[in-house]
Amino acid sequence: MKKHLLLFLCLVLTVASAQAQVRVVKSSTKKISIDVSGMRGTDDATAKLFLQTLEKDLRLSGWFEIVRKDGEIRLNGSAASSGENIKSGCQVYRLNDQQTLLSKNYNGATRAMAHRMADDIVEAVTGQKGFASMRIALIGNRSGKKEIYMCDGDGGGLRQVTNEKRIVLGPP
Repeated sequence: MKKHLLLFLCLVLTVASAQAQVRVVKSSTKKISIDVSGMRGTDDATAKLFLQTLEKDLRLSGWFEIVRKDGEIRLNGSAASSGENIKSGCQVYRLNDQQTLLSKNYNGATRAMAHRMADDIVEAVTGQKGFASMRIALIGNRSGKKEIYMCDGDGGGLRQVTNEKRIVLGPP
């Protein structure tokens, strides 16, 4: 009986001290080629930022390989600055059957609209929600004190949220 109790205690202690492990495995699924050459922008910094952000978001989604011709998916559209904002529209369609998957207009803050368009494209093509519009909370040390910062999912748009002049390691 004592042996069984000792064995049980050893087993419980071993299981209790085990660490959770997460294993990340890259899927062998082939990426979808998306031809972005049909997406045009005016020749200003705002439109260029929009197009760069859109391409980066599509690449970071993990679903797409960006190509300039002969993709499985075709993205057509335009982007024009409107002050600090962007006016944009896109049409997304499959080349093999010419089926339109998405046709939508966007108007608003440049980076936010690029993130939203990327999320809409991911969902239209794959059926899965995109994550380009997500925000990341992090602790930074720019001022010599740890403060909370927020940034876009691609690392851009960093802004300080707290200014406590003391160490901040979590929400107040």
